Amino acid sequence: MPKCAPLLLRLFPAQPLPPLKRCPSSPAGLPPVLLLHGTVDSPGAWAVLADALTSRGRIVFVPAYGNRGTDAVENSVAEVEEYARGLLSSSRAERLDIIGHSQGGLIAYLLALRGFPLRRVVSVSGSIGGSCTEGPLTPILRVLSWRRGTLARLLAGEAMTQQIARTGLTAPDPYDGPTPLPSPPSWVNLISGNDGVVKHWNPQAEQLLPDARTICLEERTGGRGARHWEQQADPEVVRIAVEEIMRA
Repeated sequence: MPKCAPLLLRLFPAQPLPPLKRCPSSPAGLPPVLLLHGTVDSPGAWAVLADALTSRGRIVFVPAYGNRGTDAVENSVAEVEEYARGLLSSSRAERLDIIGHSQGGLIAYLLALRGFPLRRVVSVSGSIGGSCTEGPLTPILRVLSWRRGTLARLLAGEAMTQQIARTGLTAPDPYDGPTPLPSPPSWVNLISGNDGVVKHWNPQAEQLLPDARTICLEERTGGRGARHWEQQADPEVVRIAVEEIMRA
């Protein structure tokens, strides 16, 4: 690890991903599924969901990217896009499915804006709208944004600084095509009122993906939510994500 690596990478080691069962083909010709972790995270965070999907016959890929999601977001988008286009070529699929958590959901959104061929996206508390402005963690997020995100950059890299900055985003993300998106993926935002870290949507996303659906975890669990960092392995999050991504 380089000496200038974000401090949180030293405090929270990467989680290894157990070997995945590889299926020769997905059911009913469904495309490969790409699972994207968030900031200061690693592929092992998706172990439970990856196992659930492979047990249903889906072909799953869980890449590491962007120095555990701490590099500048635009660099991570380019890295993931290159990886994903390689999957399209090797699998001969026409489109991919993505399940992304936090920054992983943001990357899926930015790929959609680039016109990358996506069939379905489940964004689990994606950071498309930046950081949460109301909640118990809001004071901490404000401290992290001090002096243009100096502390956020020290702790978790450029990606965290950029995601916090999205909260006050007035200029839209780079996009010069028609509105709504001409060939949008089927998009689901899976959120929890107990998240307290991210805003999952913004006005540009509403215009470009007007048919996106939002599922609130508490409505499916009788009121039980999940904190941001618990969601990838939460049993109900896993169940909903599998249900949504298995739709034809």
